[in-house]
Amino acid sequence: MMMGFSMLFRINIVASLFLITILLLLALSAQLSSANYLSARGGHRELFQKSSASHRIDLACQASQYPNLCHSSLNANSKISENAGPEEVIDAAMDLSSDGTTQSYLHSKQLLSTSNNANFTGAVKDCLEFLQGSMRYIGKSRTQELNPRNIKDVKAWMSAALTYQNDCSSALSFVNTTQVVEKVMGELVTVASLTSNALSMVDALDTYGKNMVLWRTPKTERSSNSSSNAVLVEARAENSCIQKMESSGKGSGKGGRKGGGSRKKSVTKTVKAGLQFPVGRIARYLKKGRYAKRVGGGAAVYIAAVLEYLAAEVLELAGNAARDNKKTRIIPRHIQLAVRNDDELGKLLGKVTIASGGVLPNIHQVLLPKKTAEKAEKGSAPKSPKSK
Repeated sequence: MMMGFSMLFRINIVASLFLITILLLLALSAQLSSANYLSARGGHRELFQKSSASHRIDLACQASQYPNLCHSSLNANSKISENAGPEEVIDAAMDLSSDGTTQSYLHSKQLLSTSNNANFTGAVKDCLEFLQGSMRYIGKSRTQELNPRNIKDVKAWMSAALTYQNDCSSALSFVNTTQVVEKVMGELVTVASLTSNALSMVDALDTYGKNMVLWRTPKTERSSNSSSNAVLVEARAENSCIQKMESSGKGSGKGGRKGGGSRKKSVTKTVKAGLQFPVGRIARYLKKGRYAKRVGGGAAVYIAAVLEYLAAEVLELAGNAARDNKKTRIIPRHIQLAVRNDDELGKLLGKVTIASGGVLPNIHQVLLPKKTAEKAEKGSAPKSPKSK
């Protein structure tokens, strides 16, 4: 009996040591795989070492739509310091977006040499034009300081850059007949994801401030108020692969999925663009209004970004007017004062009547009493120089 018990005890010790060894090996392999990031670009594989500022990058990537791509791309950037602030991380994200857009432009330009018909040439030229616009807006965003005065402009410009990249991909989708075009489109998907990550970080800086611990992914009208139910967006590259598998009918079960599993959560266009205004609703109204024969995919995103920017400007100025009048609620009078006292908004809404807004305080000089008018004239007249 004692012999059997001792044998069983030895077997348990050996099994425990074996399991501990396996766990140590798994932990070591996981650490090595996280320290190196292997990426394929242009058919060549490059090995990137993990950055020393990984903790700051982890905090910043909380706000990104594609966290896996955000971690891998920013960890490969050795320019980020160990105590990097949010502006430095956002600059690095914008640099990645700019470099990727430039490289996609060069690869798309090479497609012209393989053109064999007018439709293909027209689609590639449209794509190149869109990418030029995207590079222009990313360049403008990189030259601006991320302060409260400029950050809304940077958000609008980055949204426009992302829209142009999506338009380029849409133009090439009509002539996606070769592996070369498919490769360029795959590269555009990655570049658009990088731009979306940079845009999400700018939005988080504007919403939550410089404390990156508080950063979260952008919320929309369809997002829950609870942070635990925030929408987690998968990488667009992974989504495109899944859609291709489903369309080709691979796997068993309903819709090409194994076992007919549940569908993944759909990601709205508003979330992808990093906006608050509903892109889908604006697209529906554009199509319903019959304003043109064809409504592009980026038209609704562009209009939503412009409307959001204008609404933010009006609300900011109206809030300042309410605070100056020692009020805690914005009323039409405050909106009227905000619009009429701003040159650009006054020109845009010059023929618009704001109900219950009143008028600007202004009394013509002719209607003033004589003494007041004389004082006003003396105050406005230039003073003669004193004689020495």
